Amino acid sequence: GSTTLGDWSHNNATPEHTDAAVEGLQESGIRAVFLHGAPNRGADVAHPLAEIDRLLDSSVRVHPLLTVGMAIAGPQYSTPDVAVADLRAAAERNLVASMHQSGGQPAAAWDAVRRAGLFGPLTNVVHGAGLSHDWIAGLVEAGASFTSTPENELGHGHGAPITGELLRLGAAPSLGTDTETAISGEILTAARIALAHQRGLDHEQHRQATGLMSATASVTGKQALSWATVEGARALGLADRVGRLEPGMQADLVVIDARALNLWPAHDSIAAALHASVANIEAVMIAGRWRKRDHRLVDADLEEVRSRLLESGERLSGHLHTGTGARP
Repeated sequence: GSTTLGDWSHNNATPEHTDAAVEGLQESGIRAVFLHGAPNRGADVAHPLAEIDRLLDSSVRVHPLLTVGMAIAGPQYSTPDVAVADLRAAAERNLVASMHQSGGQPAAAWDAVRRAGLFGPLTNVVHGAGLSHDWIAGLVEAGASFTSTPENELGHGHGAPITGELLRLGAAPSLGTDTETAISGEILTAARIALAHQRGLDHEQHRQATGLMSATASVTGKQALSWATVEGARALGLADRVGRLEPGMQADLVVIDARALNLWPAHDSIAAALHASVANIEAVMIAGRWRKRDHRLVDADLEEVRSRLLESGERLSGHLHTGTGARP
């Protein structure tokens, strides 16, 4: 049901891996930001800029649906010099630079990047767990975006989603999924988990203060839906093109069939959209072209896709069981 994908592609071991990933996005017909990353980088190894520049000099530069960004190691996992160099390189190329922060307090390189004045609207922080109120406030003031992956964060030990902290600062998270070999890839599921988690925290705070449950919701369904739409577009540097339905924006649409019994009768369109599953997505339009109609993908051979997925899964499982190189 998604029209746009931020592909945090951090395992591009060779240019051939990069080209195959880009080709897959192009063939899918989805709108995407390909966030190029490299595996097994040491903290003192800079992002491979030759690959970024190669991509920018390729047909990707003029592709109507695909743009390039950088999935950098970031200040949590880099030396100060490398973190500054990577973010400066992204800024010089006017690219979104996305980085992870979780599992502890900010490393020393965060201060180095702040002193260099390199945090801004093209900075995207994934998770953000471990950042103090002052750090989050400073990043919000600089215009940085945050992407929460609530199911992954709660289940895999990254730390609690920082949704409430952002809301108190007048900001909001965008939403993502992470480690899709272990959790659902449905963005609406992420929205519901983020909403329920924050409401739970707010209810508990109210109960401790008053001894009673709150009679009203602290966060609305409309807010949660905006995290999956407007905020997602902003985090990917696409807010001038997608994320909202209004004149001048790209015709990217998701059509939800509310006649199914899990949504019927749909008295509230926002609630229906937020509680929809993939099975309820009747149609998807990207840049004015239908990519899904009548609950079926357009121009896609699903049997071939299933066959290739099965073959790939069996190959990887065989490597894992025999210890011949692949890693989870």
